[in-house]
Amino acid sequence: MECKVDKQLGSRFLLEFLVNVTGYDEPIMLSEHVFWPKDTDSLCYPKGLQWKRNAKIALVITLRNQGRWMVHFLNNLEEMYTVTKDENVRLVIFDYNSSDINLEHELALRNLPPRTVISQQAEHYSRTKSFNRAVEQVHDPQTIVFTLDLHLDLPTTLFDDIRKVSN
Repeated sequence: MECKVDKQLGSRFLLEFLVNVTGYDEPIMLSEHVFWPKDTDSLCYPKGLQWKRNAKIALVITLRNQGRWMVHFLNNLEEMYTVTKDENVRLVIFDYNSSDINLEHELALRNLPPRTVISQQAEHYSRTKSFNRAVEQVHDPQTIVFTLDLHLDLPTTLFDDIRKVSN
């Protein structure tokens, strides 16, 4: 449970429950925003604050000679994608001519979301320029763009976590 208190209006909660359902191997996550108006005894749904469970997400990565960390990230992403089977996630990679990884080979080895790879032959790496070029590949203005570093260990709940805080 997360709580945001507004002393004038009331309190907003994000409630999450893991529910075991007969016939399912895994528990099901229920997540809802609710509002408790000040000076009342009832909860209600806040207008315009329900999160969009199927919002598209573009995971944006930049890469230059970080092959070991890219393999770590791809293994982590494959695990997340296999568990969630989320069809609304896309991977965008901007590679500045990495010489320590065969990126296409590593991508082909794994079950990953759809992806776009941009390769740049440039002498000087610019993280800012590479992120900008990668984000330009996201054409839908409703898509949530999420940039991240390769060395992180990502939870399988990441996609829903992104959607919950991005509405």
